[in-house]
Amino acid sequence: RSSDLSSPEPAPVTDPRPVPEGPVTIMFTDIEGSTSLRTSLGDDETNALFRRHDELVREQIETNNGYDQGAALGDGFLAVFASTRRAVAAAIGIQKALDSFNRARSGPPLNVRIGLNTGEVAWQDGQLAGEAVHAAARVCAAGSGGQILVSDVTRQLAGTIPDVTFHDAGEFELKG
Repeated sequence: RSSDLSSPEPAPVTDPRPVPEGPVTIMFTDIEGSTSLRTSLGDDETNALFRRHDELVREQIETNNGYDQGAALGDGFLAVFASTRRAVAAAIGIQKALDSFNRARSGPPLNVRIGLNTGEVAWQDGQLAGEAVHAAARVCAAGSGGQILVSDVTRQLAGTIPDVTFHDAGEFELKG
């Protein structure tokens, strides 16, 4: 079950701090239509747009004490949070920052989908791995641009957050 609040494989670690042990909340982001953006805008403009995206996402990860695990395939991120509430705050902050960015510019909007899942993680060949990581990627893939989807376990652990309303998005069968 997901709540309404894509999907790359784990990327190499960029944050030098060790990820906390125990259950963590994993966040995947993915730029919707990144290939069509590149086709319509060209490489230079798309690269500049994606650099700005990266800055906005990293700022929210850092502000919310997340662990940046790197850009995932060039059009998204993988991050880990010791606090589920901080992960939700980061996701909301990313969408708000992108909304402001899109309103301030002309051209096609930069739409990002975000998926959150909470669970235990493992390391494999220097990359974050495990069932919880794959589930977070699948939750992200089930969303569309501008949307934040969270797994039911993440919603339950987040509890009540002031000024945040979770909407039931129904059940999704996650690939794999």
